[in-house]
Amino acid sequence: MSPSRRPGRIRTTCSFFSRLLDEGRRILRPYFYPTFEPGLPHPYIQEHEAIIAAIAARDVDTCDRLAKEHADSIVQQIQGMLARDLQQGITL
Repeated sequence: MSPSRRPGRIRTTCSFFSRLLDEGRRILRPYFYPTFEPGLPHPYIQEHEAIIAAIAARDVDTCDRLAKEHADSIVQQIQGMLARDLQQGITL
């Protein structure tokens, strides 16, 4: 691939992933944010800060553990969202 084509492809790829991330946030917002109390630090922000601190301290084991716990909690929350039975009974 010629170098002149690379920047356009990167821009397109970045734009696509940016839109995809924004759409994912929009879809998941009603499921994540209502469970947190206003005024308190968002649990995910606290988790991110702990991961960043572990990276800054170059503590690979702690960083790996925190990142795994963070990812697992998000997966569990999404699985719970998808597994909810939201059907409503209709009397015929």
